[in-house]
Amino acid sequence: MIGFALLLIATFAALALCMAMLGAVLRAIVRAIAVLVRIAVMLALAGAAALATGLGFAAAGADAGPAALMGLLAFSVAAWLLRPRSRHRSKPRAAEPERDFGLAVAYAGPLENEGDAALGAAWEQLAAMVPAERTASLFEVRAACVQLLSIAGRTAIDLEIVACAVFLRRNLPELAARNAQLWADADAGARRALSQGILDYTARMALYALRETAREAAHDRAVHGDGLAALRNHIAARTGC
Repeated sequence: MIGFALLLIATFAALALCMAMLGAVLRAIVRAIAVLVRIAVMLALAGAAALATGLGFAAAGADAGPAALMGLLAFSVAAWLLRPRSRHRSKPRAAEPERDFGLAVAYAGPLENEGDAALGAAWEQLAAMVPAERTASLFEVRAACVQLLSIAGRTAIDLEIVACAVFLRRNLPELAARNAQLWADADAGARRALSQGILDYTARMALYALRETAREAAHDRAVHGDGLAALRNHIAARTGC
């Protein structure tokens, strides 16, 4: 009985598999027939258009050669117009993601000092060419640069800090001026590209400033040590506690 049941189950499984395969074959045949019918209809309509065009030219007294040529041309045009079109439409190109340089500078102090008025004007000029929703990113960039300029104003010993400050003072105004020159005659697409370029390249400057600021801070800690620990030792020595 168990063997008969297993045989019966295997038979039904084989029948189900055969039916599935047969269904797939039938679907493929139906699709092929549909394509052939579509091609046949297309050729018939194109042929009818070509025949009508040729007969029309022949009835108008045209020679057989031009009439046949116009019929062939009508056939080609009709075949192209009636060609099967793909159902899959191309998807619109996704917008390029905005670059994020990972800046996070919270600078609450004053901006550039009076000696850096040209820098302040350059930043304002750049901000006018950046979308309103991205001005916060530009302010983070500006704050990082101001932070370095503040350090450079307090020391003239660290030549790398001084070199970075000179780099910012020399290149930021020129970057603003060149972008403003192109901005005046640019269309909407070109202005979007200019705005993104402003954000990208000012961010590169800010990363340079942040790198030098972090290096100077690490050097200061290595030279002077922990200022709080030194102060506590001084207080303890003076108070005798």
